[in-house]
Amino acid sequence: MTFKYVMILILCFFVILLIYEMKWDEPSQLTKLKSSTRTSDSSGLHNNYSIVIIIQVHDRVQYLNNLIDSLSKVLSISTALLVLSHDVVQEDINNIVRNITFCKVIQIFFPYSIQNYPDKFPGNDPNDCPRDMLKIEAMKRNCNGARFPDKYNHYRDPKLNQIKHHWWWKANYVFDKLDVTQNHTGLFLFLEEDFYVLPDLINVAKLMGNACKRYNDCGGIILGENLRFICHRKELRAHLQYKKINSVGFAIYRRTWEAIRKCYRYFCTFDDYNWDFSLLYALKMCLKSDVAFLTNSCSPRVIHIGSCGVHYDKNRTQDCERGLRNVEMANHILMRNLNPKKINVTVQYKKSKPRKESGGWGDPRDHNLCLSMVNRNV
Repeated sequence: MTFKYVMILILCFFVILLIYEMKWDEPSQLTKLKSSTRTSDSSGLHNNYSIVIIIQVHDRVQYLNNLIDSLSKVLSISTALLVLSHDVVQEDINNIVRNITFCKVIQIFFPYSIQNYPDKFPGNDPNDCPRDMLKIEAMKRNCNGARFPDKYNHYRDPKLNQIKHHWWWKANYVFDKLDVTQNHTGLFLFLEEDFYVLPDLINVAKLMGNACKRYNDCGGIILGENLRFICHRKELRAHLQYKKINSVGFAIYRRTWEAIRKCYRYFCTFDDYNWDFSLLYALKMCLKSDVAFLTNSCSPRVIHIGSCGVHYDKNRTQDCERGLRNVEMANHILMRNLNPKKINVTVQYKKSKPRKESGGWGDPRDHNLCLSMVNRNV
């Protein structure tokens, strides 16, 4: 047998081995990250975007439809990259994404979802301690996590904890692993499926972003705030604040992410299932100097319309449309102030103490999973 044939046989062996390993991993979807890209035209993906918009998607189809519809009306939306991060694989959601033609789109899928792990951590392991079980009873039963309730003596809730895990994973993935975003130096805007945006979202983000750059300690902007405060016509007011982070319309630069990544241990071990409160705590405890965020003071460009879902009682799910109705009522007022030319910034020098944790994050399994998502070699 010649050397040429020997090499062909060896090559065939490794190809067969590779195919076998791929088939073995495929059913679980656990160790293999499934991500796909779809572009709205043949030009493909590139690295020159005005803004990267990252949407965390669960399973509320109606809300997602409303968000996508509002994004389609944003001025200059064709210059943006839209990244949808899913923790549920669902055909009606995929159909919505397939019909997006107004900008470039990427879908990524959270590999540690409850859908992928329905009967074991980080999902609902039958031997996990019930959330409200007393610790003494949990110790007798020897259920999973018995020794580690949160500070309020509650055990983990997989549905709530998934939200923080998902947010942390997608941030790490988009900033450090997704090729098409590696050269992006502009804003990364985080949205959720039950948000709604105004048509001048990108213009206002640019205006606030330029103002943010004038302050050395400004790490990003927050485009959403209370609907009760409406700006005067063609006015935009914002305040630079240190004391809180609002998850509605939260947008940061890569340099801010690099600071956040260094504080990963604080984020992953803070006893709070909320990613935004965990992030604020991590930044305050970890960095030598405080990070401020330029926050929209009136006429928000990102609005939270959700009135049902994970954080709400099941008996309230029939009121899912209430938030959207409220936005529609306020729209005629908000639309009067589109595309302001100038921004007035107020600096709030008052700095707060670290926020009291909300609990729900006492289990070391959650800590370890969160820590494992960080690319420490960057």
